[in-house]
Amino acid sequence: MNLRPLDPQSSALPSCATLRRPGGEGALLAEHGMRATTKFAAIATACLFAGTVAQAQTSPWVNKPSDEDLAAAFPRTASVDGWASIQCRILPSGELNACMVTDESSIDQRFGEAALGLSEKFKSTPEFARAQSEGVRIRLEFLKPLDPILIPRLRAARFKTDKRYKLGPPGPYFPDRAFRYRQSGMVLVDCKVADDVGRLRDCRLAVSVPEGWGFDEAVMRMARDGWMMADAEPVGTPAPADGYWRFRVDFPRPPYDWRMHSRPLPK
Repeated sequence: MNLRPLDPQSSALPSCATLRRPGGEGALLAEHGMRATTKFAAIATACLFAGTVAQAQTSPWVNKPSDEDLAAAFPRTASVDGWASIQCRILPSGELNACMVTDESSIDQRFGEAALGLSEKFKSTPEFARAQSEGVRIRLEFLKPLDPILIPRLRAARFKTDKRYKLGPPGPYFPDRAFRYRQSGMVLVDCKVADDVGRLRDCRLAVSVPEGWGFDEAVMRMARDGWMMADAEPVGTPAPADGYWRFRVDFPRPPYDWRMHSRPLPK
């Protein structure tokens, strides 16, 4: 995400240095601990005497809003993504105080109010609080949450059974290498239900853990061959708008088989 630096002339604070999240162009190290997959960017602008910049080697924040906090704070009146910048005093304890909105993408979307509400979620290290006694400026970016109707709904799957196999629902589709190493796994797959019988079509992989053991390929074959089919629709759950249901397939750890597991494992 392209984040523009805050304008040092927009407040009474001395000139500041923007601390961007890692991975961005020209990123500083003060926000090194922020996850790259986060749904928001918090940019703390530390104002120092004589315009000098202190670049911490680790994040100065002990606590900061989580992804869930940002999603919950997204204004109900907002229809698009937005951002807001707040200016706060920082107490010796590291907590923020006397916060005010300095700028926001759109006043009528109320992102400034949302940012003020999240200020209590921030707490810095004592060292950072002492160094930034003049105050800090923080910019929060809000991404509109996904429409729940677009999130795949979980639906149970049913499998053919065969007493010859003791490998759980996957049965004969259990990947050979995973069986030899007695490796368990789990797959989430999104499929459309083709008919009332429950046959699956147009399947696409969502998650496969651990990767590289063939669990994802096994599930695709199970769906294609009819070994795995959709169970009845869950009661009280509306059908997905795009027709895709999410199915979970567990691959339990294979039981010990002396005929197979007593042999040297392949390299």
